[in-house]
Amino acid sequence: MDWLSPEEAVRVMDAAQGIERIVVHLELRLGLRRIEVLRLSVKDVREQILDVHGKGRGGGKWRTLAWAPDTKAELEHYLSLREEMIAQARQKNRRAEEPEAFLIYRKGGKLYGYERTGVDNMVHAVARRAGITRPIGNHTLRRTCGRLMHYAGVPLVDIAEAFGHSDVKTTMRYLGLTIDDLSKAQERTLSYLDRVRNGMMSSPVKVEPLIRVRD
Repeated sequence: MDWLSPEEAVRVMDAAQGIERIVVHLELRLGLRRIEVLRLSVKDVREQILDVHGKGRGGGKWRTLAWAPDTKAELEHYLSLREEMIAQARQKNRRAEEPEAFLIYRKGGKLYGYERTGVDNMVHAVARRAGITRPIGNHTLRRTCGRLMHYAGVPLVDIAEAFGHSDVKTTMRYLGLTIDDLSKAQERTLSYLDRVRNGMMSSPVKVEPLIRVRD
C-alpha cells in the first residue's frame, strides 16, 4: 500500500488543472474509489450531498457523502467546463447527446463518459507535474484522504462511514496505522481527559462520604 505525505497531497491538489481538479478532489478530498467516480451521474450531485454508487454484490452499495468546504468551488469549476464541452459538441453536431455520466469528455461532435484508463492517465499526469516520481494511482489518493482525515483528528468510525467500510478494523488497515499513530491517539485521549478534569475543578462536584452499613 502507498500513501502520499501531507506535503505531497498539497502539491497534487495544487498541480491539478482543468478537469483533473474534480478527479483529484473526488478521490483525495472526498475519498471516492475510481469506480465510484466513473459511476457518478449528474443526478447524484445534490446540494451539499453526493450519492455515491460503491462496489459490492448486487451492483454495489450506495452511500451518501457530505461536501467538503471546498467542494462547491470545484464543482462549479468542473460544471462550467462540462457545459462548455456540451456546447462545443453541439456546434459540430446538433444531435450530440449528453451522457448520463458526470465525468465526460468531448471528441469532435460527440460526448463520452470517461473510462478507467482516462482517469488513470489524469492521475499519473498530475503526479508527475507535482514532482512525484514513484508510481501512484487512484487508490493512493483515496487512502491518503483517509489518512489525512485521521491526522486531522476525525474519529475512525466517521472515516469508516465515509469510506463505505462495514468494519473499523478494515479502515485501520486501510490507513496503515502504526503503533506510533495509536500511541499518539492515547496521548490525545489523556489530554482530553485532563481538560475534562480541569473543567471539573472549576466547578467541583460534592462527593458524598461513603456510608458503611453494619451487617
